[in-house]
Amino acid sequence: MAFCQHCGHTMSEDMIFCRACGTKNEPLSTDIITAQDSPARHPSANADHKPKGTKSGKGFIFVLALFGIIILGLGIFLFLKTGELNKTRKSISELEQNVTTLDANVIRLEGLLAAEQAFVANLNTQLANEKGLVEALQNELAQAKNSLSSAQGNIAALEAALSTAKSRVNTLEAEMAEAEASLTSLQDELAAAQHTNSLLATDLETIRSPRHFNSINELSLWLYQDDTNTNPAFANLSTLEKAYVLQVKALRDGYIVSVVVGWDLQQNVVSTNSAIAGGMLCLINISNGDPILIGPAVTVAVTPLP
Repeated sequence: MAFCQHCGHTMSEDMIFCRACGTKNEPLSTDIITAQDSPARHPSANADHKPKGTKSGKGFIFVLALFGIIILGLGIFLFLKTGELNKTRKSISELEQNVTTLDANVIRLEGLLAAEQAFVANLNTQLANEKGLVEALQNELAQAKNSLSSAQGNIAALEAALSTAKSRVNTLEAEMAEAEASLTSLQDELAAAQHTNSLLATDLETIRSPRHFNSINELSLWLYQDDTNTNPAFANLSTLEKAYVLQVKALRDGYIVSVVVGWDLQQNVVSTNSAIAGGMLCLINISNGDPILIGPAVTVAVTPLP
């Protein structure tokens, strides 16, 4: 049995702090304490110098101060993590804006495609007309040559008209080839835009509706692909900070991963991550290569909420 050097309260030798006043238990000096000077034999002297009410008041003030420091630390920590949540919300807003922009682009491309298709149809009509004209001119030229004596003047005019028609046919064929190439390009661009729009819509739905892991294998594969422990950008982060990084990255991939935090009276923080995989409660040690500790089964919904 020992005594507090500050207030004289009795305490065991293995106690670090006095329960009455909170003073740290320091080793006693080598001086021999006589039975006459022992606090245990003179309770009246201790009572004269350290009233019981004073010791209790100091302990209460110490507990209040400790509790205030914990609350302040939690408030600062939550303020910092609120910034990360705002960034995630901003990312969702940007994805929604991209989807809206791509939808408008798809509508514009569909309009251009319809216009090009109409233009190609018109060129086909003109080409057919010009080919019919060429055929008629060739027939007229043949008839004119049969009556060369009476149609010398018409031959030159018909040959000039035929040359012009052939030139027009060549021009229309070139324009039609360009229009077909443009049509193909627009079709490819439209397909790419539709594919990108579909991917963005899927990503947006994933972020909006995170879910638990369907199996332990799915959780293990996701942790294997995650680089929180190996990315140099996170090398200087504490274990608690890495745990919250893992939580945000899981949310972006459409999964639910929580952070479990605890601390003792000396403000030593202990943290880990938890997840539910295949109906089993799992703990993830982010500071030691992401090992999984499988716990008891729990009843939870594994599909996204409506």
